[in-house]
Amino acid sequence: GSATIAANLTRYFDEPHVIAMLNTDIPGGDTSANTRADLQNFRLYSPGIPRERRSTDPDGSTDNESPSRGVMRYIGVWGSAYVPTITMTPKLREDRPGRGSDHTSFISQACPAVRFMETHECSPSPVDNSCGGPFPCPPPAEIPAFCKDTSFITTHQHSPGDLVANITPTYASRIAQVMASVAASLARAPLSPTEFNATGNSARGVNFHFERPDGRVNHFVVAARSINEDFYRQRVVISDDGGRISATTLGFNPGDSFYISVAAVDRQGHESLFAYPEIRCDSTACAIPSYAFDVTAPLPMPPPPPPDHDTDDD
Repeated sequence: GSATIAANLTRYFDEPHVIAMLNTDIPGGDTSANTRADLQNFRLYSPGIPRERRSTDPDGSTDNESPSRGVMRYIGVWGSAYVPTITMTPKLREDRPGRGSDHTSFISQACPAVRFMETHECSPSPVDNSCGGPFPCPPPAEIPAFCKDTSFITTHQHSPGDLVANITPTYASRIAQVMASVAASLARAPLSPTEFNATGNSARGVNFHFERPDGRVNHFVVAARSINEDFYRQRVVISDDGGRISATTLGFNPGDSFYISVAAVDRQGHESLFAYPEIRCDSTACAIPSYAFDVTAPLPMPPPPPPDHDTDDD
């Protein structure tokens, strides 16, 4: 299975380097669980650091980063550019609460990986843990009651009801188009810049530098995103492997907090993934987050409940 493949890539490839693992699992557009509006969107799961895996793990935050989140941003920008008829809905966790798929195996090997899914599935799984608790959250209220069967007997997942007749072929084909276009774009793009770093702060300006990737680079783009946002605001074209840039040029007010990075672009406009890790800048300093390289870390287990010292007075 995927765990064996991910752990043994050197058996199949010489010096493998995984740019991104794109996993599609339950992309069919179930006709019972999804409305016409639902079929205009798809879910994209990508973990932060630490990984949000267990049923009781809260959802992730935009004030966080991981290699998989970089892939998520790439899909959101370039997938929608190539296939504008469907929109990505980011889910800031590794998967639905307590669930998993093949991308999990690659993340456990420190490979960037994400999961594509239909908007709603005909199963009792919650979409995320955004309900505020208790966790795990319930399944979506709008799906039919038979989809919420926790025995899975009447669902369309892991059951006799998991039939081709329940899918929407045009929906599944659009997700395939997004995946193919993203994979092709990454394959044609240069590698990401390396050794990206930045100093200074968001109030007075940021000095940055990086190492150029292979020789197919035409120019670079520097971009930043607010700590409250998933995506970069605007791209600033540069030609050199370093320089100074202001918060205003990046689309922010001086003193705002943001993450900054750089990507490489070839003559045809194929853009690489942005360099990892992003640098977090605020009004006092710019720095690599302390957790940035612990990409396989899970959230810590919650503490055990206190012992029950109640006595029976009867």
